[in-house]
Amino acid sequence: MNLQPTTRIADLFVEPHATITNADQRRKARVLAALMLTLAGSALFLMAVLSIRNIEIAQASAPAVLVGVSVVLLLYISNRFGYYQVSAYGFIALNFVMLHSIPVFTGNVGWLLFTPMMMIFTLILLPLQATLVVYLLSIAVQTILGSTGIINLPAPELTTFTSVVVLLLTGAIMVIAAHFRDNLDRDLRAEIEDLQQKLCAAETEIDRRVEERTRDLRSAKEQAEFELARVRQHEQKKMQALSSLSHQLRTPLNSMLNFTEFVHLEMLGPISEQQKDALGKSLDSSRVLLGLINNVLDIIKIEAGTMRLFAEPQVDLNALLPEVVTTTQALLHDRPNIEFVTDLDENLPLVAGDARRLSQTLNILLANACKFTLKGTITLSVKHRRDQLLVCVSDTGVGIAPEEQARIFKPFQKLDQSRVYNAGTGLSLAIAHWIVTAHGGTLTVESAVGEGAAFFATLPIQSSVLDAVSPA
Repeated sequence: MNLQPTTRIADLFVEPHATITNADQRRKARVLAALMLTLAGSALFLMAVLSIRNIEIAQASAPAVLVGVSVVLLLYISNRFGYYQVSAYGFIALNFVMLHSIPVFTGNVGWLLFTPMMMIFTLILLPLQATLVVYLLSIAVQTILGSTGIINLPAPELTTFTSVVVLLLTGAIMVIAAHFRDNLDRDLRAEIEDLQQKLCAAETEIDRRVEERTRDLRSAKEQAEFELARVRQHEQKKMQALSSLSHQLRTPLNSMLNFTEFVHLEMLGPISEQQKDALGKSLDSSRVLLGLINNVLDIIKIEAGTMRLFAEPQVDLNALLPEVVTTTQALLHDRPNIEFVTDLDENLPLVAGDARRLSQTLNILLANACKFTLKGTITLSVKHRRDQLLVCVSDTGVGIAPEEQARIFKPFQKLDQSRVYNAGTGLSLAIAHWIVTAHGGTLTVESAVGEGAAFFATLPIQSSVLDAVSPA
């Protein structure tokens, strides 16, 4: 026989309130609701049967039964509204009072036979500690009732009707408990199986996604490595081609410079002043071109990681600086509106480094100052402070905007062409920055548009990083 429709209807009357979220408490709330409905219905049914058999006893018992049923229904409503704890303790308390007070008023101790059923209710609905308390209180009350003579009977008055009542109620309770136990077990098994299926499906999906993602990442990594290798190979070929081209340009240019200078110095015979002036301008332009080619070669080496310093343990700056000053003065010989000022400490210490590259750095900073200063002052300052040299090249030129200061030390980064005419190639400062950094120092700039610029270089007297950039 299919009892599922009946079971669904019954479940409507015992479904816990939505505010009860704990799974164990929800199961107990269902059992409590079913027990209270069963007891209330059984009490009313027994009153009806009793009224047929003995109307006087039924009338005498009716008030107590109606009060008890009313309290049970109130507790049932409280449970349905989510107050499980109040309903559970109230239900057990009501059973305790009724089972231990009815024998006193009726003289029928057979009601005490229902106390085991009350203990079962307590064990199902309340914690174990509460069950022990109820059990001990029941023993104490029954002992008091028996020892004080409140019930004046020589022996328990057990009737067939009482036995049938106990049997019927106990059987009903057993059926309810078994029904809900089976339902609970079935629900738990179904919930566990459902969770296991979901877990297996989730694990399968996660494994699939991880495998797919790993495959995609592996493919992307291989593609990136391939592209990187291709780009590096392309860059290497480009650097080799540029290096070869620069060398090929520099070799004939040096020959042109030498022969032009021979003619300019009249080593091959006398020339006119007009010819000498033209050859001088040609020499100046050729030297500028040679400087550009040398800068390109240096940038190629820096980008390729092959730039090396030829470090010496003791470089005499006192001998190096006069050459730098002379070169700068030569750049300014036809610009009387610019004053070149030097502020050099006497007897500067010997430093470890590449003398040619240090001289190149100073010439770059001073040449830039000459290029971007139209009038005013250019100052070269070299000071000895503890274990460092502090170098400053300042000018009163066009200045550098803040957004340009962050990139002028990178290759091919030039000043704004709309503000500065002939801003150069953007290579020299990148080379100077690499040289200073390779010596273990720093190169920074402070400037504002229209207020000149000041380049500050700090160089250690002895540097521990030179071995990494010096030839073996």
